[in-house]
Amino acid sequence: MPVANINGMNLNYEISGRGSAVVFLHGGNGRAQDWANQFPVLSPKYTVIALDIRGHGKSEGPKTEAEYSIPRIAEDVLGLQFAVSHQYRRAELVPVDTSSGRMAAGTPKPVN
Repeated sequence: MPVANINGMNLNYEISGRGSAVVFLHGGNGRAQDWANQFPVLSPKYTVIALDIRGHGKSEGPKTEAEYSIPRIAEDVLGLQFAVSHQYRRAELVPVDTSSGRMAAGTPKPVN
């Protein structure tokens, strides 16, 4: 897995293929490897990129909780696109977050 130093963090990512970029982001406790089955399907037509977001998988974790914010992760994704090549400044983004759906829907409640 390649590593790029982005916003002061060593972030691991996978990249394969040619063509327009498709960037995959994992949810809560995920990692870039979660997208492994998508690479052989999409890489013949697209450049497929999957990132271990900060503190996940093999990426370095920040020192403070505030550095795990959504805006900071978005900056990391943009930084990764520049790190791998300027031609991927525009990309399709495939985020998945299975961990906070209840929070997005309203006040979290215990699950029976």
